[in-house]
Amino acid sequence: MDNANLFAGIDLIELIPLVVIGAVESAPKQSNVPVASALGALSGSDFLRELLNCGNDKRIYRVLRMKKETFRKLCIWFRQKGHLQDSRFIRVEQ
Repeated sequence: MDNANLFAGIDLIELIPLVVIGAVESAPKQSNVPVASALGALSGSDFLRELLNCGNDKRIYRVLRMKKETFRKLCIWFRQKGHLQDSRFIRVEQ
């Protein structure tokens, strides 16, 4: 599927605030303490990398509240439209 036409016909500008609000409301209260895992404490980028490469679709959905492919397409869309960009210290996926 062509990424340029991925969201054709959908006004994502109106949808984005709803997605963000839903993610914030459903996210557990967090502190600045690194995420614990079977591998020990992970930084945010390491946790995300481990999550997206774990191969457990149910876990990915439970954490992101969307399928892995949907998450990747949303990140691509944010980059293409210029709404978000990677910085020196953090990537759009984070």
